[in-house]
Amino acid sequence: MSASVLPKTVAAVLPTKDTKSMKKLLIIVCVLLAGIAPSAFGQTYDTLKIVTFNILNYPPSDTTAKNPLYRQILGAIDPDILVVQEMTSSSGVTQFANYILNAVHPGGYSYAPFNNGYDTDNAMFYRTSKVSFIGPQTVLSTALRDINGYRLRPAGVTADSLDIQIYSAHLKASSGYEEDREAEAQILRNHLNSLADGGFFIAAGDFNLYNSATEGAWTQLTGSMADNSGRLYDPLNSPGNWHDNASFAAIHTQSTRTTALGDGGSTGGMDDRFDFMLLSYNFPNAAGWDYISGSYTEYGNDGNHFDQSINDGTNGAVPQEIADALHAASDHLPVFLKVRRQVTGPPSLTLTAPNGSEVWYTGTSNNITWTSQNLNGTITIRLKRDYPSGTWDTLIAGTANDGLHAWTATTPATEYARIQIISDTQTSVRDSSDANFAIRIPTVTVLQPNGGDEWTIGQTDTIKWSTTGVTGNVRIELNRSYPSANWEILFGSAVNDGSEPWTPTAPSTLQARFRIYSVNNPAISDTSDGDFNIYPSAPPVIMHDPHGDVELGWVKFTARVTDDFPDVTAQMFYRKAAAVNFDSIEMASSGFPDEVCDSLNLGYGLYQYFIRALDVELQPTYTDTMEMAVSAFCVTHLSYDDGSAELFNWSEHDSFIWAVRFTPPQVPFTLCEAEFVVAGFHPDTAHSPVRLRVYSADGSDGMPGTLLREVVRGSVGNVIGGLPSPGAYTSTVILHDSLTDPLQVTGDFYVALENPATFAEAFAMDTSSANAARSVMFDPCESQWFAENGVHEQSRNGNRMIRVRGWAGTPSGLTITASGNDAILRWQPNGAAYYKVFKYLNAFSPIEYVATTSDTTYTVSGAISAQIRTYYTIVASSAP
Repeated sequence: MSASVLPKTVAAVLPTKDTKSMKKLLIIVCVLLAGIAPSAFGQTYDTLKIVTFNILNYPPSDTTAKNPLYRQILGAIDPDILVVQEMTSSSGVTQFANYILNAVHPGGYSYAPFNNGYDTDNAMFYRTSKVSFIGPQTVLSTALRDINGYRLRPAGVTADSLDIQIYSAHLKASSGYEEDREAEAQILRNHLNSLADGGFFIAAGDFNLYNSATEGAWTQLTGSMADNSGRLYDPLNSPGNWHDNASFAAIHTQSTRTTALGDGGSTGGMDDRFDFMLLSYNFPNAAGWDYISGSYTEYGNDGNHFDQSINDGTNGAVPQEIADALHAASDHLPVFLKVRRQVTGPPSLTLTAPNGSEVWYTGTSNNITWTSQNLNGTITIRLKRDYPSGTWDTLIAGTANDGLHAWTATTPATEYARIQIISDTQTSVRDSSDANFAIRIPTVTVLQPNGGDEWTIGQTDTIKWSTTGVTGNVRIELNRSYPSANWEILFGSAVNDGSEPWTPTAPSTLQARFRIYSVNNPAISDTSDGDFNIYPSAPPVIMHDPHGDVELGWVKFTARVTDDFPDVTAQMFYRKAAAVNFDSIEMASSGFPDEVCDSLNLGYGLYQYFIRALDVELQPTYTDTMEMAVSAFCVTHLSYDDGSAELFNWSEHDSFIWAVRFTPPQVPFTLCEAEFVVAGFHPDTAHSPVRLRVYSADGSDGMPGTLLREVVRGSVGNVIGGLPSPGAYTSTVILHDSLTDPLQVTGDFYVALENPATFAEAFAMDTSSANAARSVMFDPCESQWFAENGVHEQSRNGNRMIRVRGWAGTPSGLTITASGNDAILRWQPNGAAYYKVFKYLNAFSPIEYVATTSDTTYTVSGAISAQIRTYYTIVASSAP
């Protein structure tokens, strides 16, 4: 027989497996049939599902675990004919029939007599309602195991022309035994060649073949020889090197496992195609049995388990419980295919649609469909709208019996419609809908906005609607002065998916409504039930990090301003704290999205400022009024961290406080400013005001006690484009109060940080250096201070990165007396070798060096006549 008669197949791709020392079985199904009728409209078929399955040395010593697994697998496959390999006894055949197959379908299966050959054997089971066994069975002896043949005949058939003969063979296992397998296959091929021409052979089983190019058994079974009566072909048309080849992952059948389960099964995962079903070249045949293309199935293989267990993760071919059963039952997957034959029956018509519960809409074309068997001639289609009362109205007479007629439903609407089809040549052959279907009028319903809604210009919202029975797109219109006739088309042909985003435009209105039409049928429409409002857009939004205190010089301010529309303007208003009026500057774009900026050259002092944004509708937005100080940095720097931040902490609770205890190098010590380090990008990129307090170390156990000063200032930020990268950034707070009085301490003190309510700045901690035992925290839940040593659940072990600057070693008892136009300064000695005299006009002016003396008195010539208020500070020093 020429290769041109091969049926059309689809190549499959499957997983492979290591060579396993295990028993394999080849099952070949030889079908002696007269032929197969082609699939045609109006024909009835008898279909058989034929399965091969290596059941791994059945029965095991304990069947209580295995039997439920096989029941689950074969119950799902539902075979008509089943051949199995590695059956070990006659009692095993009986148990398999009674406790597995017939346990699922009581009394449904019988089996062929068991032939006890060398090593493990074969068995065949069949559904008695579909086929019967015609004995005796054929036994082909080989050097290893017998090949068994079984003849079966379709139920209700007496002629032997439709008999099916199945051969089951277990070929030699493992690599290196190719010649043994070839010898076994040759015995089978010689037997098949001896059968009468025109038979239908199906080869299905566990061949133990690794590579079609090197396996002589494959050539014996599928190759062309002088006598091709028994030649077989692979329905998958997938020759190749199947072993451990991912290209064949979708057709591998062994092994279902990667680990041993103690039942003698092979491991290695899915990487071999050992189980086959091959067909004779008499498939397809117009007069008998036909192979159903695409029915060839390696049951449980989804192509995604190459070198894996079949139940590893999700199995896309079978439910997880089946995958688990395949894994535990055997190391092989079952393989099946389907064959069918045409069966002639009486003439019939079967209406398939509408057959009850459908909803058809007027104006829409719907398909009336039916099937027919053994019926020639035309048919008539009728409709009854008030079933069971009323009359049948003819929709079309004499239409072709081709299974389909398109009908556009018409009014009147009804919930009680049925269709009837009648043969024009055999009027007794007819069928009607099994239950009522509905004919309804299509509708459109506006859902949103439907009255009372409030939409804003520039802010996208969603128009929503629902339809029933509407095909094609919809048109959406807007009326801003309902009930006038001033409708404007927003979307001439929008997809009818129930929603359409729309950004309202000017002008605003309090009398807006939507109207939605069917494009195909404009008579189908709906309008909002009530008016909705289109309001002007929202005012701009300003995002600004409050500015921290800075040194004298140019100060940069940035903000992000967003609005529904472009062309927003921004201004910054500022003044010294004691001034009455604000000055202002325009803030221009920085070049970054939505960001504006400008710089000011500020002198010494305390400043107040705020930012205003104005949109195109002249709607303003203002920030809070914020304070910042400009001053010179001080001399002495106290710090207990190493300058590197490894940890950041923050709390949205406005009473959670972190502090560091400082010991002045000399007392009294005048505080000038404090520094603290925060995270640039934690808890987010926005930065907020910080509350800084100075406490005396006179609390319980040396903890913070008397509050000496409190200042609220901005943190970091105001960098064009934002802070450049995550990390630690330092902020400064000037510690002079509004009366320009310096803060002087005479002993240990604390500088503490916290977030005002609703804000969260992340404060840095140095954890890489030794703990200086100076960092503490206040837990508001316990209303108590704790050391930051990692003992308390809220504390961390390290040095909080808070620092101070000031003037150290100021002697006590400084007095100033007048002597003519001169001022005489006197102070108490504190043991220093020298004293340096400094002066300043106010707390924010530069500190000016005057002189150095080793005495405890100094005369400032002309200080009185100048009549300028001047402050003096004396600093102890060990050098001139």
